[in-house]
Amino acid sequence: MYSFTAVALTQCQHTFRYGGVMMAIGSRIGLFVALWLGLAAPLAAFEQVLDDVQAEQLAEAVNLHRLGDYTPSLELFHELAEEGVAEAQFYMGVMHAEGQDLPHDYTRAADWYTLAAHQGHPQAQNYLGLLYYEGKGVTKSFREAFIYFELAAADGYVDAQNNRLIVARKMNSAQITEAQKAAAVLINEYRSKVPKVDLPRRTASGVVINRNGTILTHAEAVTNCAKVSVRAEDMAPRPAQILAIDDFNNVAALRADGLDQSVPLRGPELGVGEAVVIQGFGINADKEMVARSVEALVTDDPALYRVDTRFMQLDSLVAPTFLGAPVFDSEGQLAGIMVPGLEPDTVASLRDAPGRVGFAIRREVASLLLDLNSYAYDVGPVGSASTDDVSLRMSLATLIIECWQEVEEPSPEQE
Repeated sequence: MYSFTAVALTQCQHTFRYGGVMMAIGSRIGLFVALWLGLAAPLAAFEQVLDDVQAEQLAEAVNLHRLGDYTPSLELFHELAEEGVAEAQFYMGVMHAEGQDLPHDYTRAADWYTLAAHQGHPQAQNYLGLLYYEGKGVTKSFREAFIYFELAAADGYVDAQNNRLIVARKMNSAQITEAQKAAAVLINEYRSKVPKVDLPRRTASGVVINRNGTILTHAEAVTNCAKVSVRAEDMAPRPAQILAIDDFNNVAALRADGLDQSVPLRGPELGVGEAVVIQGFGINADKEMVARSVEALVTDDPALYRVDTRFMQLDSLVAPTFLGAPVFDSEGQLAGIMVPGLEPDTVASLRDAPGRVGFAIRREVASLLLDLNSYAYDVGPVGSASTDDVSLRMSLATLIIECWQEVEEPSPEQE
């Protein structure tokens, strides 16, 4: 499925998702349109980046339109349409086609639909195809109708998928093939206009272990990365340098400037039954990385034997974004580095089916990389601290690790 995003030239950005709207032209010809009567066909998710003011105005305009208050909605839609908001352009087409506070004018409707359609708006593409099918406001053309139905269908718009089949019955095979090729060219044009969003290929967690900004994490968190950045939940990303990687023990050390909070490493090994806190990051419903902590106990599952001694067992499982997450003891000392998704039979022999068990690289193993490279770190509690102070220190010292790939530049043909 193709998804297109158009960007408004604004400073503050907001993503607005669009749903079904009212019928634009009659369906007596046997083609399908979406009705705003609880019977609308499932829509593809068209997204356009708007600023907060545009998003608020658009929501208000849509609500007024649904209530039948066409005059105030028209004023808002027209202002937004002139600013390039595809949904507003689509509504302008609807209001011209339906004569809602405007004279019936299919030519103007087609103009507005075309503007929205060329931003990848699937409903506008479908309705423009209907106009070409009927020859309303445009020169009648089954070819053009097929092309716009094809564009909307490619974005998952169900009505357009049905309409494409209907108009195809009026075309021969050669005409259909040519129209499909023309639609493919337009789809590539839309894609080339979509700004490429630089997103990390992988996110993980890590922990700062000294005032020099040295960060300890799992080696996989920084494997094959074009660049690495780190950030806290409320901090902008900052570049990080990979200092060293221990491929055997799967531990990596990074460094970033401006990190002034660190945690000490635990001295003695944790015992079975001791409580720990796994501090890492998860993804919320808005697909944002947020800090999370998981309480666990050190275990010794009797179903496991000949366990790889580099790992400690915990009675908790964590999300993949907890890769490299620090495991803290009750005093906020680093006791291990989390390895989510590690299957028990890869690090141990099994006597029976094990219970709920997760694994972390022991602190003693993780710190070998630090010792071999003479990276400084503290051992043991740093003075007395309240529970709140310990929790805050753990939270501030735990970072999001972002592994980035370089963004591909568009080919000359796309520019």
